[in-house]
Formats: sequence, structure tokens, C-alpha cells
Amino acid sequence: NDKWKALYTGVFRANQAIGFLNAYEPGENDQETYNTLRGQALFLRGLFYFYLHSSFNNGEVPIIDEISATLDEFYPPLSASDDVLAFYRSDLEEARNLLPVSYDSDTDLGRATSGAATTILGTSYLYNKEYSLASEALVY
Repeated sequence: NDKWKALYTGVFRANQAIGFLNAYEPGENDQETYNTLRGQALFLRGLFYFYLHSSFNNGEVPIIDEISATLDEFYPPLSASDDVLAFYRSDLEEARNLLPVSYDSDTDLGRATSGAATTILGTSYLYNKEYSLASEALVY
């Protein structure tokens, strides 16, 4: 239960960041920072769903892609495993296109990079024995 709770807490926080970023219009000088922040939030949500899909109920878990406004939205039904897979792969694809390859400062060690998103994406293909897709993803 702690793993489930921790992962969905992470999903909630990532959805908060994505929701705020969707409502924000970056200026010319803000675009790089905006892309990095959005990429990190998408990476984390994708990573949390990768763990959920790999760990629980044969991959059938609720997809929560925004902040819940009502109690019914807070407890969505289970989604099919293939839908969850497509959902988090989409997040990881977008994240790897938004995130930098590396950061300039030692204070940024541990932050999500395009390589981290690519690794999780490729691993998801390996887990499903989609070897040609894994090879394409990991040679990105």
C-alpha cells in the first residue's frame, strides 16, 4: 500500500505542475526554462506510471491525468493495461524531446534528462518484448 500511495502522490504532484504549466504562457526568454520544467514533470509522471504498470494488477491501474475537481474524478476506474502503457509512453516521449541531454551545474545533479526518459521508455519496450522498438528508442 505504501508504494501505491507514494506513486499516486507523485502523480498528483506531477499533475499539479503540468496543470500550472499548461495555464502559463512562456515568453521568449522563458521558453527553455518552461520546456525543462514541463519535461521534468512529464518524466516524473511517466516514471511513476511505468512503476505502477509494472507493479500492480497486470498493468491495469487508474489513469489520472489532471487534478481532480470532484470526488468521482478522485477515484477513476481502472484503465486497460494497453491504455496505461500508451499514456506513460506518450509522457516519456514528450519529456525526452523537452529535456536537455545534461545540465551545466553540479547543483543540478540528479535532475531528469532526455537520457533518463529514453532509458525508461526503452525499458518499457523491453519489458513487453518489443525488441525492435526498444532498439529504436535506446539508440535515440
